[in-house]
Formats: sequence, C-alpha cells, structure tokens
Amino acid sequence: MARLHARLRRELLADLLHCACLTPGTASDPTRRHLTRAHGQLFRRTVTPVTRRELHTFGVLLHGVPPRALLPPVPAVDLAAFVVGDQRDFWRPAVDRADLWQRDVWVDLGPLTHARAAATLRDGRLISKREALDLLPALGAPGEVVEDVRRRRYGQPGPVVPRRGELAREFLGPAIDDLVRVYG
Repeated sequence: MARLHARLRRELLADLLHCACLTPGTASDPTRRHLTRAHGQLFRRTVTPVTRRELHTFGVLLHGVPPRALLPPVPAVDLAAFVVGDQRDFWRPAVDRADLWQRDVWVDLGPLTHARAAATLRDGRLISKREALDLLPALGAPGEVVEDVRRRRYGQPGPVVPRRGELAREFLGPAIDDLVRVYG
C-alpha cells in the first residue's frame, strides 16, 4: 500500500481516492486500525460502523469474498451510538475552529455528514450525499450554502458564496447540539 500511495501522489485525481486495506484475519475486529489512504494521506484508522454498514448494505463485489462474509453486521444501537458520538466528539469541536471552515472540504462534509447522521438516527438507514443535500434545507441549512456545495460537488459553475464557512458553522453548531440532545 505504501508503494501504491507513493505512486498515486503524482496522479491528478489521486486525492479523491479513499480506501482502507483490511485482511481477512483482522477485518472482523471493529477496534483494529487498518492502513488507510484518504485526503492524499496514508495513515491507520478503524473502519467505522458507518462504513461497515455501507459495505453490508451497498457493497459491490468485484472479486473475492463478499463484505458480509468478512465483516460482522453492525447492530442499529451501535450505528446510532457511533453517529451521535461522531457529531458530538468530532464535528461539534470542529465547528468552533473557524480556520477549518475556510477550506471547501469542511464546508462540504460538515453539513452533509450532519444530514446523513440526522437521517440515520431518525430512520435507521444510511443515505447518500446527494440525498443529504436534498435533506439539508428541511434541517434549516442556509440555502446558499446548500447550493454552493451542490455546485462544487457536481462541477457546476457559480459564484463563491461569501461567508460560506461562517454560515455553515452558524447552522451546524445549534443543529449538532439539538441532535445530541435528542438522540444522545
């Protein structure tokens, strides 16, 4: 994986590649940290309950053993606990760091992750990022931020929204607090 990572660093779209390398002997341990490539970096981290549930629900088998044979199912209570914890322990503190929200990735992923978390907790199911974009207005997200994220995600031209990071933070702080109060 390290050699592949080094080669990929020179590729145009390499920063969009996210993958984790699990081995059959260690895949079933949800606490195990696996070699992972994400955001152009190589590191070790666990495969989250969300990712494990996605693999069970949406995983596409190209070759080998299906994910269901290697990964134990994620109980609904474990998925909900992870989602609440991620919002409370990762995203809520990040909202307070204004410097992060100058970068597109934070403005994109913060609201999308929140909408996906809200849907998971409300309905017990995972939704796509596209579905999350459609849900954001009903959750109270600023329309200009939602449209800014939509344009950038789908390669549509448009003006840069002034204060988009600040607007996203103003929405997310109270929205996360409410979600944690209701489901935490």
